[in-house]
Amino acid sequence: MWQWFSWAADDREALTYTERMSEHPNIKVTVIRLLKKSCEYNLKKMSAENIFDEETLMDFKLRTTYNKRVTYIQEEVNNGVGVVSVIREMGDKHELIILGRRHDENSPLIIELTYFDKCSELGTIGDIFETSNYGGKATLLLMQQ
Repeated sequence: MWQWFSWAADDREALTYTERMSEHPNIKVTVIRLLKKSCEYNLKKMSAENIFDEETLMDFKLRTTYNKRVTYIQEEVNNGVGVVSVIREMGDKHELIILGRRHDENSPLIIELTYFDKCSELGTIGDIFETSNYGGKATLLLMQQ
């Protein structure tokens, strides 16, 4: 299982659902957080929602610290092309991909990717999975609060 976490209420919902699934002894979970390499956005624009996002992630990491079936990966990418590259590298590594439908519209990565958004029902990242030929056969589960 893979989970996209790019900060918005839907992504927090996806993380919460992923954490619940990780309690099952036969499920392994990998949470991948994609960040823009520049720290400028992350440090200077910490809104109340961003702070809540960080707290949610810290709580998740704390609660799953000793769960050997949970892996947390933070990927830094330069731009939207980097996001697509990470998605393509996934290939058939996961059976289920859980992601939030809506994301932080002010995120530089989301702003770059909305240009390619062809199917608004899937959200920006869901659409990238469908249109990027990432090579996997995973089921996409979109979470919306």
